[in-house]
Amino acid sequence: MVRKLLAAGFVLCLAACAGGQAEPPEPGDGEALVTLINERRAELSCPPVAADPRLADAAARHARDMLSDGVREHTGSDGSTAGQRIADSGFTAARTGEILFWAQGTGDARQAVAGWMDSPGHRAIISDCRYTHIGAVAMTAGSEYVAVADFATP
Repeated sequence: MVRKLLAAGFVLCLAACAGGQAEPPEPGDGEALVTLINERRAELSCPPVAADPRLADAAARHARDMLSDGVREHTGSDGSTAGQRIADSGFTAARTGEILFWAQGTGDARQAVAGWMDSPGHRAIISDCRYTHIGAVAMTAGSEYVAVADFATP
């Protein structure tokens, strides 16, 4: 697979990425993302981030946008930023961060987290011990897999 990192948006893409219709998240995959992220944080001496359904809603909103509208950056097709999506979800945050992943063909939580840890921008968010909460979701449409993790501190 060809790896392409868009430094400005800290977005990782494996192979060519195409839009499609979003399907519901695979059961447990958001939980798997949170578990794997917390394992990496523990290795870096950071406390775990707590899963928050409001942040998961914000992440799902952007994941659907990535699949349905081919968005490949942190700005949504409606012009929204990660901070705006998080605020719209009802989470009042003093600090936010977002990481994105997509793969054509196959993808899973382990692949997403490994890719994030190999990227300095993504790794910086995961290893920022000031974050206390997370919402993560993975979705598939056809042969495309996307994962979004929104981090926040109240």
